[in-house]
Amino acid sequence: MMEKMNKVRLFLLMALLTLVGNATADEVTISDVNITAGETKSISIELNNPTKDYIAFEFWLRLPDGIRVKYDETGDLMAVINDNRANGHVLEVSEPNNDGVYHFLGYSGKNKTFKEKNGELINLTIHCTENAKSGIFTASVYDLIFSDPNKVEVDFTDLSFKVNVMEDYLLGDVNGDGKVNIIDVVAVTEYILNRPPLVFIKKQADINQDNSINISDVIGIVNIILSK
Repeated sequence: MMEKMNKVRLFLLMALLTLVGNATADEVTISDVNITAGETKSISIELNNPTKDYIAFEFWLRLPDGIRVKYDETGDLMAVINDNRANGHVLEVSEPNNDGVYHFLGYSGKNKTFKEKNGELINLTIHCTENAKSGIFTASVYDLIFSDPNKVEVDFTDLSFKVNVMEDYLLGDVNGDGKVNIIDVVAVTEYILNRPPLVFIKKQADINQDNSINISDVIGIVNIILSK
């Protein structure tokens, strides 16, 4: 009887390990972006690769109208491989048709794998033009190919992310005094408790832009204050 029970336990353990293994996959991710007209912002392209090592990659990035990867003063696109991941890797970025579609190629001349197994792979600086329309638009990353140390190519799933082009106002400045401080935290808290203050700018209080004022917006304002 004991032997039979042990076999059952072993079977369940193997089944569980198989499920966990199948649920884990290498992937590239990009968080949604909030940006205002005329603003420049850094965004992260992350690689999480728990199952395999890679030495190189290639993909395309398509940005919405009015959003561009920023050029530096020397004419180079502002994109770099994170120092914690780079292992002598070179990153080449181009905009072949000057239309907001960018080609990325990263590789190691000595076939070295990327360091670490997760986190930011590329830091990218984007700029929103002054005349960009406000709204929520979709950006996409596609034709992702990564190469392992044996030069075997692995196709990654295409992905998309949202770019929220917001009206030009100071997010977090709930009372409209031109500053984001503890007074704005109190104002949002009072609003949530159904005691709205005399001056309350709802669109500037909605930090995560989900059309709802709640505790996550209080936390968002606190984070803005602490990041100064």
